[in-house]
Amino acid sequence: MSFVSEIVDHVREQARIEQDAINPDLNAVNELHLTHGEMRKIANMPAEQVERMEAMAGLFDVNVNSLRASGELVEVARRCAYCGENSACKSALAKGASAEDMAFCPNASTYRAHRNG
Repeated sequence: MSFVSEIVDHVREQARIEQDAINPDLNAVNELHLTHGEMRKIANMPAEQVERMEAMAGLFDVNVNSLRASGELVEVARRCAYCGENSACKSALAKGASAEDMAFCPNASTYRAHRNG
């Protein structure tokens, strides 16, 4: 695959995701318990924010199977998508802060509840 086709495919995929978020399947909206706006906000989260969310879960040593089984994954994504602490999150993760330093994170209590061990 050429570099150009990779870019085009990526843009097409993003456009499809955006279209699905604009005109979501009503069954999907009901199943996820999200508003259309919340679906758009989560669907359009920047990749670096998703990476920080995963890094934060790693910092808390989250048992993903436990989190998944709890049904809280969508709520965790929603909280992160609407979080006003992006600068604090970036800074803390860059400095190698510990989970105990992440009290500002709206997902901290959920992550603590689903720690391994």
